[in-house]
Amino acid sequence: MTTMQAKFAGKCGKCGRAIRVGDPIDWSRDSGARHLSCLGAAGDARARATPVRTPAAPRKAGTHDGAVEQLQSWEDGRPVASKEIGRTFRVGKRGGKVAGQIVTVIGAEVGDRVSAEDAEDMGHYDGGGYPLTTWVRLATEAEAAPILAAEQAKAQVATARAELRRRHDEGLRQHGDSLPPQREGGTLYSLATACGETTTTVSVTLYADGSAVWYHGGYYDDYRSTWGVTQDAAEVLALLGQAGIAQSQEGA
Repeated sequence: MTTMQAKFAGKCGKCGRAIRVGDPIDWSRDSGARHLSCLGAAGDARARATPVRTPAAPRKAGTHDGAVEQLQSWEDGRPVASKEIGRTFRVGKRGGKVAGQIVTVIGAEVGDRVSAEDAEDMGHYDGGGYPLTTWVRLATEAEAAPILAAEQAKAQVATARAELRRRHDEGLRQHGDSLPPQREGGTLYSLATACGETTTTVSVTLYADGSAVWYHGGYYDDYRSTWGVTQDAAEVLALLGQAGIAQSQEGA
């Protein structure tokens, strides 16, 4: 059992009456929060011994005027309310009226740190943290532009990597455990990340004559290697650039 001042409003597990912030309480995992006064003489003695702590005022910045929604989040590190003002971001699925939209913070309030034990009562099971409340409005076109550009760039990378994977799969030809014929002057690019592979070697080597040699092989002796050749090196090189994949080796 733990004796403390209530950090949150609630209901006494003994008498059922309200518990107000600052009330002396007894808390345990089994019984929850109970007024110390409900525990008889022992509770009264513990109440007298409990130091009075005035909760720190929440850290506030900005204004609520013009806000279209109030958002709640949970932060591991202590946020600085003033630094939240002007932050622009796309809201997730649980953003109420602004779910999925790009918004800008105009007001923020940071609460006292909540212990891991109390955080569990609030439905957070990854340790303690700081409750952050933000008031937001819809972002202007200028504010939203960097986010839209970043999202577009990310989508372009994903599209390019998917096309590389498609060409890789179509370009492969079964060739037992042997390697492609050795040639000089090619540039090797690793495609393991683009193809979602972690235990195999996936690559393409581009040559000046326009040929692209695709290779897929395992790290183990019993894994059959496959390879094939296509004549689309220029197109593949453009896709590699869009996917952000740098060359791995000269003279492959």
